Amino acid sequence: MEKIEEICNTISESYLNKAGINYKERIYYLKKLEMVILDQKVNIQNALFQDLRKSSFETDTTEIFTVLTEIRHCLRNLHHWVRHTAVLTPIPMIGTSSYIIPEPKGMVLIIAPWNYPFNLCISPLLSAIAAGNRVLIKPSEFCPLTAEIIKKIVNIVFPKDVVAVLNGDYSVAEALVKLPFHHIFYTGSSRVGKLIMAAAAENLTSITLELGGKSPCIIDVSFSIQLAAERIAFAKFINAGQTCIAPDFVLLPKAKIKQFIDCFNTVVDKMLGESKLQSKEYTGIINSKHFNRLHTLWSAACESEGYDYTLDSDASSLKIKPTCIQIEKWSNPIMNEEIFGPILPVIGYEDLQASIAVLNQFHRPLNLYIFSNNDSMINHILKQTRSGGVTINECLLNYCNNNLPFGGDGNSGLGKTHGKFGFDVFSHFRAVTKQSKLPSGLLFFYPPYTPLKNKIKDLLVKYF
Repeated sequence: MEKIEEICNTISESYLNKAGINYKERIYYLKKLEMVILDQKVNIQNALFQDLRKSSFETDTTEIFTVLTEIRHCLRNLHHWVRHTAVLTPIPMIGTSSYIIPEPKGMVLIIAPWNYPFNLCISPLLSAIAAGNRVLIKPSEFCPLTAEIIKKIVNIVFPKDVVAVLNGDYSVAEALVKLPFHHIFYTGSSRVGKLIMAAAAENLTSITLELGGKSPCIIDVSFSIQLAAERIAFAKFINAGQTCIAPDFVLLPKAKIKQFIDCFNTVVDKMLGESKLQSKEYTGIINSKHFNRLHTLWSAACESEGYDYTLDSDASSLKIKPTCIQIEKWSNPIMNEEIFGPILPVIGYEDLQASIAVLNQFHRPLNLYIFSNNDSMINHILKQTRSGGVTINECLLNYCNNNLPFGGDGNSGLGKTHGKFGFDVFSHFRAVTKQSKLPSGLLFFYPPYTPLKNKIKDLLVKYF
C-alpha cells in the first residue's frame, strides 16, 4: 500500500507543480511510444503467446497494429484538437467574445483488461497523453508477462512523474479506485464496472467504462448464409471469442439454421487446419477458471434444450473449438450472460419483428451486427434497436475506424473513445468569455429596475 501511495504522490505532486504536459511534449512522447513499440515488437509477441497462446500474426493485427494506427492518427490530427475554438456570440451579449479551451483532466487512472492486454492498455494511454494528462496504469494481473512488457515500454518512453505502471492483483485496483483521480478509465465486466462507478462517486471522479454484453447478429433473408457464416466464424475465431464486441448469438430465418451451422463448421475447420486445437494460430482461453466456466455454460445450454453434445476442447492448451448450438428457448441459461468465448448460440425466427421485441428486453449491447442487402430492413432494425455501435454485413469493423466513436450504451459502457473521441474523454473543455472595452450588457440587469429596463427585459424575453 505504501508503494501505491508513493507512486500516486509522485504523479499528483508533479501535476500540482507542473500541471499537464504541453503540446510539444505530447508529440514527443507519442512518437517515442511508436518507436519503442516497434522496437519491442518481438517481446510483445512472446509475452502474449505465453499469456494467451496468441499467435504472432494475431498479436500484430489485433494488438500492435491497432495501437500504432491510433498513435499515427493522433500525430496527424492533434494540432487541430488542441486549438482554442471560438464560438458565436448571442446578440444580447454583443461586446463579448467566447471560446473553448481543451485542457487535460489532470491525473488519470487506466485499468486494463486481460483479453487484449496490450491494445486495451496502450490505446487509452495514448489518448490520455494526447490530451496532456499524467497517468497511472494498472494492467491485468491475468497476463503477467504482458504487464511486465507494458511496464518496460512505459519506463523507456515516459518519466515516472508523467506515466507510471503499477502491477498487482485485484486488491491494487480496489485501492486505486478509492483515490481522488480526476478521471478513471476502466475496461472489463459490467459487474466490476458498477463497483468502480460506486467507488469513483465518493470522490466525484469522472469515469469511462468500456464493458460488453451480448452483441447479437441479425441475418435477413436477403443475405447469403454462407458469407454471413464465414464472417461471423472469423469474429468468433479471433482471440477465441474473448472479445467485448464478438458476436454473442445469431438470429436468422429458421429454414436457414442447418445451412448456417454447416457453413460455420466448415469455415472453422479450415481456419484451424489439420492440427485442429493444436493450431498455433488459435488463441487459448485465458485460464482454467474461464475454461471451466465455458464448459459449465455449454452443459447448462445443452441440458436446457435436451441435447447430449460434447464440447470439443483441449484442457492441456485451454483451447475450445468455435462451436454453434441451436437454441429454441430465449430462457436458455446461455442467454443470461455474455459468453466471452467461442460458443455461438443460433436462434431461428419466423417473425423477425417478434424476435426484435424480445431482443430489446436484453441490456443494450456494445455492438449489433446486421447482415442484409435490403436497405429498408437495415434502417428498420437500426430504428427498432439500441446498441453502442453497429456493423453492417461484416463483424468488428466499427472498432477499426479511428474517426468513429467507440463505446457502449447503458449496461455496455459509458463514454466514447478512439481518435478525437479519446482525446475528448480525457479532456476538460473550459468555457471562457471575455468582455471587451465596451460597456457590459449586464448593466441593463443591474438594479434599480427602471421602466426602460423593464421594456428591454420584455423584448429580450419575447424575441431572444
